[in-house]
Amino acid sequence: MKTELNFRLDPDLSLKAKAILYHALELSPGSKFSVQELISTCLDEKCSVRSGIKELELGGYLYREKRKTKLGKLYKWLYLFSETPLNKKQFQKLKEEQNED
Repeated sequence: MKTELNFRLDPDLSLKAKAILYHALELSPGSKFSVQELISTCLDEKCSVRSGIKELELGGYLYREKRKTKLGKLYKWLYLFSETPLNKKQFQKLKEEQNED
């Protein structure tokens, strides 16, 4: 997906958060975002990457949803990224649109 990179002008985002968002938005269609994979490709430690993820979530650029097994154990996260801040309702709409594809 080609992005407009509007988020790069957001003064409320750190450079770390912008780099994570850029990486996530540039993944090819059908690719899954993985924190572990991201950590393996950079010098940042897990806590640094996780703080950037949290920053994106608080800023409205990321919506995360826990996926659980029938027994209630966490087995994966669903990550939805946007190049512009969205609220939870807008992310739900985006999620529905992606499920239609």
